[in-house]
Amino acid sequence: MKETKFIEQNKEKWAKFERMSKGDKKVNPNESAELFTEITEDLSYARTFYKRRSVRVYLNQLSQSVFKNLYKKRGNTWKKFLDFWKTDLPIELYKSRVNLLVAFLSFSLWIFIGAISQHFDPDFVRFILGDYYVDQTLERIENGDPMGVYGTQEQMSMFLAITLNNIRVAFFTFVMGFLATIGTHYFLLVNGTMLGAFQYWFYQKGLLLTSFLAVWIHGAFEISAIVIAAAAGITMGKGLLFPGTFSRMQAFQLAGKRGAKIMASLIPVFIMAGFLEGFVTRNYKMFPDIAKWGIILISFGLIIFYYIIYPILVARNNPDKLKNEPSPRFTDNKLDPLHKIRTSSESFTQGINKVIMNFKYISVYILRIAVPLFIISYCFQIYNFSSSLNMDLIWYENLMVIFGVGPYFNPVVFLLWVLGITTIASASLLSINTEEPVSLKEFFGLSMKLIFPIGLLFFVFISVVHTFPVGALLLVIPIVPFAMYIPSAILFSNQKSYFNKLSKGVQIGSSLWGSSLGLLGMCVGISILALMGIVGFSFESAYEILPGLGDMINMILEPIVDYMFDEPQLIYTSLLGFFMILAIGFILPIFFVSFSYQYFSSVEKEEAIGLEEDFEKFGTRSRMYEKKYDFDE
Repeated sequence: MKETKFIEQNKEKWAKFERMSKGDKKVNPNESAELFTEITEDLSYARTFYKRRSVRVYLNQLSQSVFKNLYKKRGNTWKKFLDFWKTDLPIELYKSRVNLLVAFLSFSLWIFIGAISQHFDPDFVRFILGDYYVDQTLERIENGDPMGVYGTQEQMSMFLAITLNNIRVAFFTFVMGFLATIGTHYFLLVNGTMLGAFQYWFYQKGLLLTSFLAVWIHGAFEISAIVIAAAAGITMGKGLLFPGTFSRMQAFQLAGKRGAKIMASLIPVFIMAGFLEGFVTRNYKMFPDIAKWGIILISFGLIIFYYIIYPILVARNNPDKLKNEPSPRFTDNKLDPLHKIRTSSESFTQGINKVIMNFKYISVYILRIAVPLFIISYCFQIYNFSSSLNMDLIWYENLMVIFGVGPYFNPVVFLLWVLGITTIASASLLSINTEEPVSLKEFFGLSMKLIFPIGLLFFVFISVVHTFPVGALLLVIPIVPFAMYIPSAILFSNQKSYFNKLSKGVQIGSSLWGSSLGLLGMCVGISILALMGIVGFSFESAYEILPGLGDMINMILEPIVDYMFDEPQLIYTSLLGFFMILAIGFILPIFFVSFSYQYFSSVEKEEAIGLEEDFEKFGTRSRMYEKKYDFDE
């Protein structure tokens, strides 16, 4: 039958089928089932007689869209949101009540120690708050406005700055729980002694009530947030210290999720604290004392009710939920099929899941080969450009040193980076369709095939940045989609010739250029978050809103480094560079694996390999007995 006649004969049926796939309520369910059966027959016919025609692609995509929705579950997002705040979070708070008590007692102890220290050493407050702040406050006391510091900024900008600072402090208090809770207690120590010394200093000046009624207008929420964030950090840290029957990593992951839930509850607390400090505390002299007491007591009442009383009530009414202990996700048998049509966001999500699932296998090659190569190249850069590294490099300048681009180009660094990226690409791609460690033979075989395209891509990147340092990204980004599918095509394509495989990768990159830019944007986004987690979040280089992990490590090491080295800034810059290298090493697998899943999606649109397998399984599932097909999703 000619293709035109085949289309003319079936186009009405396909139109009905398309309406059904879009959820048309007028389509009869029985008719839909019949149409589904007929459409699969039409697809089989088209695959036989119209292999290279658009009608086969059309029928393939139409069938995929319906099959994908056959077992799709829909949930009420709004109801889940309300259930989280009404039930799930209070239950979690009840389970963590001991950790909350520990955080409160620890913070109270440090407040007491701060006050006692100020009592015996009148200059202790200068050590804690700094000479500038103390001198400015003394001047304001003389002018009759002791808490005037809260009125020095415009209201909205102060609200935003204070909210971000509160998030910063609470975030660090929580995250540092991964250091066996020691980091969390350190932040309780710092903030507790600061608060105790501050309040006792005002007591010595005869202004305790004035400072109390001003500070605690917003402090009821702000200080409570620190204690609650500490409880979340202790919850996470205890998972690492006391894993129970789980592995230490599993226990840490579960405890981290529990702590993250508690941190999520602080979002409205941060907003209220910032609002009160930015718009109310600054006008403390205008409010009568009764109004200040009212705001403070209501604020504390809300915190005590939601974080202490309400969880007890919810726990009493839902005893069954207390027994529902979280369990680590079991993923060994739940493999997402490779041959499946995905959106770019689905490929990105599956790429992250796959990297996490096979992390212990991929990380062997990253830590033993790739990262050492990157570190050697960075040490080589430090040695060659030590004179220009004595200054405090901005983070993107440090990245230029690491990659060896612009004025820091070096052929040795270029070669080491090509070898390291090839290592990561090979290990990542070989882990996609297996749950076992990658064999050395397969690894080196694929590495030899990938070193040329990866070297070429990296050379283009280096050349563009060197020639156009300002608009480099705008020139590189459009080229990336053409190259990112080449590694997958080399490994998975059924083309026999190496150059045909290269051509296949470029061809897919061209056909998926638009969606690939979206996928690239998501990968770059997570890279920026990882990088900013190290170098910190800031609007300007001089005003750091949220310092990163590197800053925290440098802060801890500062007394030792300043004492031992003549050029401590070079050490700080180098340490930051090493952390960046680690982040790059563990982010790159997400790029390669995500684009590999998008590659399989493109192949599925053309060849429908996965759809054929799904047709064979369709109707074989049982509600009473598990079958192997139930573990293929």
